[in-house]
Amino acid sequence: MIPNEAYWKVIAQLDAVARNMEIKWGVGRLELLASNELREKFKRQEEKLNDALQEGRHADVVTLAAGMMRGWDALDKSAASAGHSPPSVDYWEVARGDKLYRVVKSSVEASMASVQGNGVSVVSVDELLGVYEHRHEQVYGKEIGKVNITPLPEGLLEKGGDDLGF
Repeated sequence: MIPNEAYWKVIAQLDAVARNMEIKWGVGRLELLASNELREKFKRQEEKLNDALQEGRHADVVTLAAGMMRGWDALDKSAASAGHSPPSVDYWEVARGDKLYRVVKSSVEASMASVQGNGVSVVSVDELLGVYEHRHEQVYGKEIGKVNITPLPEGLLEKGGDDLGF
């Protein structure tokens, strides 16, 4: 059986609701803020929807997708009523040539920062450290060594001794 217009409409609506909640709260974060009971209900609804999608039960998909939208709304309201607020996204922007990068602290912020600017590459500190560690191992071996600091010559930082007078 070919899915009808109601099927495609509710799938598009559910996708939009889920995406908006992920933009607002971060990917996977909203479910973590819910009570165990609400999180379990949400997961059961999601499993039922996935089963209906896999089995091609289009009428059930329409009903279950509408339930998932109500579930997202319940998660959102529950988090807000518990005093949680959506995370703010702090990032550094760095231009290298004609490319713009955003550096964020976490993967949650990465998902949020990528939505706020098309054509911007977003990378988390964890990803940067992974690249650094991998490159360091390639060049220097497995252990990241100590930093050796060479002391400045005696008297270098004393006032005077140059034309600036600092």
